[in-house]
Amino acid sequence: CFKWLQDKLNISTKKELLEILSFEQMDSVASAIYNIENFQSFMIADESGIGKGRILASILRYGIVNKKNVIFFTEGTHLFSDFYRDLKDIGFEDKIGTPFLMHSKAKIINQDNEIVFKSLSKKNLEEVYDSKKIDTKVIMTTYSQFNREGLVKKKLELFKNYIKSDTILLFDETHNAIGDSTVRETKEEIKKIGGIPIEASATFLDDFKKMNSFFNLLNISKDDEKAIELFSDNNLSVSNQLAFNMSSNLKMLRREHSEVININYSYLTDEDNDKVKEYLNNYRNLVYSMFDCYSYISSKSEDIERKNKWVVFGDYIVRVGKAILLMAKEDFLVKRCLNYIQMNMKCVITIDSTFSSAIQSCIDYLKENSPESILEDKKYKDINLHTFLKAIVNNIFLEDYTKFKDDETFQKMFNKIKTNIDNFPTLEISVIDNIKTKLKKYGVNTLEISGRTNELIKLDNEDNLYELISKKEVDKSIIINEFNNNFDNMVIIITRSGSTGTSLHSSSKFKDQRKRVMLEYEISNRAKTRLQYFGRVKRKGQVCEPEFECIVSNTLFEKRIINLEEQKLSKLRSYVGSDYTIKNNDDYYNDYCNYLVYIFLIEKGVSLYRRLGIDVTNETSMYFIDSILKRSILLTDNEQEELFDYLDEGLENYNNLLNDTAVDYLNIDEYNQVTINKVELLFENCSHFTR
Repeated sequence: CFKWLQDKLNISTKKELLEILSFEQMDSVASAIYNIENFQSFMIADESGIGKGRILASILRYGIVNKKNVIFFTEGTHLFSDFYRDLKDIGFEDKIGTPFLMHSKAKIINQDNEIVFKSLSKKNLEEVYDSKKIDTKVIMTTYSQFNREGLVKKKLELFKNYIKSDTILLFDETHNAIGDSTVRETKEEIKKIGGIPIEASATFLDDFKKMNSFFNLLNISKDDEKAIELFSDNNLSVSNQLAFNMSSNLKMLRREHSEVININYSYLTDEDNDKVKEYLNNYRNLVYSMFDCYSYISSKSEDIERKNKWVVFGDYIVRVGKAILLMAKEDFLVKRCLNYIQMNMKCVITIDSTFSSAIQSCIDYLKENSPESILEDKKYKDINLHTFLKAIVNNIFLEDYTKFKDDETFQKMFNKIKTNIDNFPTLEISVIDNIKTKLKKYGVNTLEISGRTNELIKLDNEDNLYELISKKEVDKSIIINEFNNNFDNMVIIITRSGSTGTSLHSSSKFKDQRKRVMLEYEISNRAKTRLQYFGRVKRKGQVCEPEFECIVSNTLFEKRIINLEEQKLSKLRSYVGSDYTIKNNDDYYNDYCNYLVYIFLIEKGVSLYRRLGIDVTNETSMYFIDSILKRSILLTDNEQEELFDYLDEGLENYNNLLNDTAVDYLNIDEYNQVTINKVELLFENCSHFTR
């Protein structure tokens, strides 16, 4: 077995092979080669951090050794440098010649931040496309190169001359090129030209609506309507059975970390929790006063669209509530960072929100309503939470304020809204900049990979003066190298822009090998993104295990959301994991609980569901359970407790009934009938129901 793989990769000794690939990676490389030589597709589905990059680098090595052209597709140009590092790790970086980088600004940077390769100029790239020919062993490109129809045609013409029947098509982070999109359509066109697709993704089976991108792997016809119906139903049993069958047929290999990541939930101090409660109570009072005012206006209007406007703002209002929660947790996060730095550990902070749109909302509001706050050279006064809340109120009530200016009731309600805004403390709205500023006071430099184009710097405490500074575009590879190889950089903040393709672990290849700790400041509501975050610090080749800590308030809302996100994460792992018999009975996200919430809202009456901005006529799958959980931040503590007690009791009865009946979940008609029968039985067993 070793000799076979050595020959395929042109590696002289078994010792050399063992130095560059683990046994698990050898399995994947050998399986990919087997499929390539049989002109079949293959999926590398390893969990984030297992080492897919080195596997892909070894497959590229196999291609060049055996005189095959190779095209490497990935998410962003910074991953070209990551891929080069993987080629260097297997001792093959000097055998690839000069790769053709299909991006006018692309560079490949080594660990010392030196440019190894860079793309041709835009003019020279156009000349290559016009010639429809390129003499190179390797093409490297990103999926973004195929989302504009005009340039796609030229690139496809180039591919038609470059791709042969045995050309290897390496699709890294392939979940970024699926679903209904121009990129997916172009990817399918490339496959039709020829070549053998080798795909890599840790989470490709998490959404069955995108399964049409993998019919070649599953040997499923698009005409198989029954199979497609099962896919779109997101049935866990089906997803795990598919993963099992693909692995059995050597169409996929999945490797996971040896143990489930252990997350330490760090709860705020009593003082910080009191601050959270104060902020959220103020926000609830504001939202309720806005709703009262909105309801009054709606009662005076015949416009149906105007009456339904509050539902449109529902999600937005919830997001603002979560943003205020983050602002309340800032000081505690900074304390935790300083604690770990004292322990000689490097911190990776994850946050989903950049607040760029909130900053822009403030600027737009000031331009319209307070032009004296707009100074020269991108300097502004009062870019803070007060202004942001005023912008929201202005957005909802602008057309009404003039219309009802002589209405005493409206004016009284509107003044109450303004009073509730004034009751808020003056909070800084750019959370990422606030964290960086607070850490800097302690001499801690903080890097970031956020995708932001601007940063907001507070200049004068007394006058609330801010400057919006354009961020200089820096290659992600340089930032990653600065964190991993510079001993002075102890903290990095990453958003979704840094959730994939970034290695921030204590690698034996990095100069700074100190232990890493990931601080979840904001839990992503996308389990796939959360799993990818974890993979930034827990990776193959680490010299020590990282730690994971989630910053949590003591609110019932956040505790329950954390519980649900843990369940979603567990489900996601099982989609492509080996244990396809996992069954989670503690998940609110099912048809039964969704229906229970609908009944709960109807029984509580219009005042509740309208206040929360929930549309009781919406028929979207899981709409009610998803909406009530997200918006429970707007409920009082007593209302939250009543809601979750209600859901727990209903869920317990549902699980008891589910365990009493054997259901063939592959039979949709029977599944639906059992659903109806059991929901009816729940009304007889749950004390919360009055029906």
